[in-house]
Amino acid sequence: MTKKTLHLLTNIVASMVFLFLLPGCKKITETLLPSPQISIVSAKPTALTDYEVTVKVDLGDGQPVKSAEVTFTDITVLTDSAFIVPVSLTGEKQQTVTVRLRTSRLNHDYSVKATIHTDKYVYSSELAIIRSDKNIFRAYMLEDDYYSIPELGVAECGNRGSRIVLFIDYQNQFTPDSLSLRLNRTIPLPGTFDWNAIGGTALAVGTLPADIEPGIYEIYIYIDGVEIRCENKVKILGGTWSLIDATYQGPKNVDQSWFLLGDDLYLVGGHYPVSTVSVFPVWKFNLQTGQWQNKINFPATGNISYDEIFPFNLQYNNEGYVLHRHDTMVKLWKYQPGTDSWIMVTTYPGAGKTRLNCFVIQHQLFAGGGGSISMGDHVYDFWSYDFITGIWTRLNDTPVGYAVCSNSACVDGTNAYLFEYSRKLWKYEPEGDLWTEKARFIQPRRSNSTLVYFGGKLYLTGGTYYTYPYFELNDCWEYSISDDTWQLNSFLPDRLNYGLSFAWDGKIVAGMGFDVEGFNDIKQQVLYQFIP
Repeated sequence: MTKKTLHLLTNIVASMVFLFLLPGCKKITETLLPSPQISIVSAKPTALTDYEVTVKVDLGDGQPVKSAEVTFTDITVLTDSAFIVPVSLTGEKQQTVTVRLRTSRLNHDYSVKATIHTDKYVYSSELAIIRSDKNIFRAYMLEDDYYSIPELGVAECGNRGSRIVLFIDYQNQFTPDSLSLRLNRTIPLPGTFDWNAIGGTALAVGTLPADIEPGIYEIYIYIDGVEIRCENKVKILGGTWSLIDATYQGPKNVDQSWFLLGDDLYLVGGHYPVSTVSVFPVWKFNLQTGQWQNKINFPATGNISYDEIFPFNLQYNNEGYVLHRHDTMVKLWKYQPGTDSWIMVTTYPGAGKTRLNCFVIQHQLFAGGGGSISMGDHVYDFWSYDFITGIWTRLNDTPVGYAVCSNSACVDGTNAYLFEYSRKLWKYEPEGDLWTEKARFIQPRRSNSTLVYFGGKLYLTGGTYYTYPYFELNDCWEYSISDDTWQLNSFLPDRLNYGLSFAWDGKIVAGMGFDVEGFNDIKQQVLYQFIP
């Protein structure tokens, strides 16, 4: 044994002796505790822009858990911010938790990751992808054939308080949780929805606010909070009509002559739309009391082919007049309310015997045009009658001859306006005996409308289209004398054909006329009013 080997053995023995002498010495073993874990069990859309993620959580044993969350990262528009939704944990070691997210992003997809945070570490799940329920929405109104304004994107016009109907096309099966309508994004629009859950087209019916300012408005539909703009707009009109009277019990005649003496409206003659007449009744309506009274008939009887009272508003100096034709003779009659009687005043000297044009300006009655009873001749002579002197005077010929249908006329105090079925509007100035054609009406040809002057404007109401589809109308159009322009003002609650209109007590009153009901009857004749 060498010296070196002996020295090594001596050191080993010394070490063993040292270990043997250490009291309480034992072997140490390290144990690893389980860490927190989180995983995604499911991730799916639950509505158009709503999502649901279920996570499984194990809190482990080694570290206290501070928080947990699910992060939704937009993978459709990468620049959009992510959504972070907290996970509500309990004290249980293992638990399953569902979190929900509602967004305002239509048709967006997301990558989803769940995380747990401790004091020192972050533990994450694997990524999951959520694909949204793709749906392409289209909201629109059908353009009205007669009242749309395509150049302004307006599909229809309506009174305040009226209803509009919207269509919502969509592709996939979808049942929304919330639906609402607004005008210009800020004005709530009360509405109802008819939603077909199998896809296709849904309906929305909105009621225009009664107190809204007139104008053109955009329409927005909110589907589960997602904003869909309607392709077209609505124009809310300024005029609002209200009922004055619906108690008239007289014969349902139309195309009457009429005059207004104070607060008393007188209706004279007329004809029933589906039959001839044998008498010419007179009815009085007091606009203050709302009472109707049957007066003595006009002193003429006969078939409409031989007798007619022209449907004009003729009055002067608080006295009412009518032009009556018997066969080929046309005479002017005056009504005397004190005695409820009629007197013949003068005979019309013109060539026309029917379809005349007539109006009163100050103390003169103007009449002319028309044709023969056989409707074969058109004449253009024009006359004035002076109520003071009782003299007829021949004037220049009128450009408005035979009134194919009842023409409408009104007076602004010094000049007259005459509307033809051809859509022409004429202005007549007695100073100079001058006729001038004004801006032509912008709608299709119509007849039997009423025309009234109020506050620097003319109001053309109702009538019927002269060509197909021939139905009665309830629209009210406004013509600006200063601007020489037409625009739609409002709609009456009922259709008005062969009716009447006049200004009274700061209002426009319109009504009577007819709207067909059933096979051979017309609806109750009523009077409406509105303040322009």
